[in-house]
Amino acid sequence: SFNANTWENKVDPSCLQIPFVCTWDEGMNFSKGLTFANKEAMKRALIIYTVKDNRNFTISRSTKSKLCATCIDESCKWYIGAFMKPKLNGLSMVTSYVGPHSCILFGL
Repeated sequence: SFNANTWENKVDPSCLQIPFVCTWDEGMNFSKGLTFANKEAMKRALIIYTVKDNRNFTISRSTKSKLCATCIDESCKWYIGAFMKPKLNGLSMVTSYVGPHSCILFGL
């Protein structure tokens, strides 16, 4: 059987390929679902965020497609994990976030 291609039954795949995502802006807290152009952009955002918040972090795991960061204070449970998502055209997306920091402010 043949189905005619009409405007009523056409699906535009361009609007289906990328689900709703949110990019980080300076001054925002981190959360699940935030996206970054790549790992380096996420590292820059982490540096900006932690400096403004008087906190510090360490990269606990880094691979070609994964970046995980933790607070330098071992008693603080702050954690962020991101993966490169091929379905999002290679953007890195925060998939795990535990926050906010529970540690004492850095340098005080």
